[in-house]
Amino acid sequence: MNPHPLKPGELLALRQELLDRHRRWQQAHGWIRKPTQAGIQSAILHPADGTISVVQAQSALACTADQLFDYLVTDIDRTCREWNDVMIYSGVIRELGEGCELSRIISEGRLLADREDVFVRCKLRLEDGTRLELSQGVGVAVEPVYTGISRYTQRSLMHFASKEIRPLPGPACHYQTIWHYDPAGWLSRLLPRKLLGNFILKNLIHEHQKLAGIFGRGAEQAE
Repeated sequence: MNPHPLKPGELLALRQELLDRHRRWQQAHGWIRKPTQAGIQSAILHPADGTISVVQAQSALACTADQLFDYLVTDIDRTCREWNDVMIYSGVIRELGEGCELSRIISEGRLLADREDVFVRCKLRLEDGTRLELSQGVGVAVEPVYTGISRYTQRSLMHFASKEIRPLPGPACHYQTIWHYDPAGWLSRLLPRKLLGNFILKNLIHEHQKLAGIFGRGAEQAE
């Protein structure tokens, strides 16, 4: 996929495709539920096509849906280091229109190369006030690896990622994250996918824990 020349109608089609994918993952059979950790529900799914495991986590936070969306999405360039232990850069490469943009995130790799996520991100607001961020990664043929921030950077393989933030009474909100993702782009060729999936899920749960520490836990937990 090359997002650069997409016309408005094509962007709308892409946005709808990502929304449909988000809902298919939500409704998919075969999710393996993990024990709830301090109010955080999580699960892992091993797709039948043999691709990277899909992981999800859900929690309730003591803030409005709009507050959390602004914190995690709209203002991510400023807030990322507060809620992500390894993220060292976030920025928009270019606006694409129709609520979509091409964005870059760089995260510290510590022992390995730093990680670069480059992705089309589409932002939606549903009629019930639910906020969504839907993302799909792009390869180096679309956008070259950027070397101006990090010593050595490896592009991730992001099949799909989403954030769904639904209003709850309180004020509170239900936050669900889904990742279908190889953080280095090549780990899935080296590690058994169940091992890699559990590693990625652990990081996702940690992100929810950080947010609970910032906003507090919502009074109503997700079902």
